[in-house]
Amino acid sequence: MPSSDDWRDEAGAGLVSMVPILGPLMADPARRFVRGLREEHARNHSRALRAAQTLSGLSREDLTERILQNPSLIPIVARVLFASAMTGQDEILDALGAALGSVVLQPDRVDDVELVLIGLQDIRRHHVAALRVLDGPPEWREEGEEGGDNPGVQAAKITTDVERLTWNVEAVAGRTGMPVDTTYVTVTGLANAGFVRALGAMGGLGYRITDLGRTLLEVLERYNDAQAT
Repeated sequence: MPSSDDWRDEAGAGLVSMVPILGPLMADPARRFVRGLREEHARNHSRALRAAQTLSGLSREDLTERILQNPSLIPIVARVLFASAMTGQDEILDALGAALGSVVLQPDRVDDVELVLIGLQDIRRHHVAALRVLDGPPEWREEGEEGGDNPGVQAAKITTDVERLTWNVEAVAGRTGMPVDTTYVTVTGLANAGFVRALGAMGGLGYRITDLGRTLLEVLERYNDAQAT
């Protein structure tokens, strides 16, 4: 008897085959696509759950038992599984799983972790790289011929308290090595996710990491430490 997974593959192919003219020709590719998508989702879920195990130090069975004992964690698990199906980037899968492992150990932080998971839905590895930069001592730079890690920017004159306490896009670009335009999109994404806050200054917008952003980095640091032990 075919497995339930086989039925899913066949159902997807069957729906495509109903499309007039081209449908029958596309049935086999559709079957392979559905199977590949299912396998990719399984891989993503597995990696995220392994990260949860690594950070928590629990086996998958013990992790499941802890979650079942605390119903408030069920929505967290659902969000992790959904978000992990939407990304194939290992760094983000690790972050999702690490967040789950963290909240299993500290259920009282469920609200903070849920906000982190909401923010992670639209975050990719370059966002995390920029966030790590923003967690350092603030810098303010302007476009120029040389300076920092990126030869396209150089130090700017600080004129306001906002500039003294924040990073501008050019400074983040200088530290990450990303183009300024790409960096702008990246920090805007971080701001939309709640991981950084944008503040107006005489020289433009400045960005500061938020407590939520630090929570994400804290979870990732704990995961990295757990991996190293």
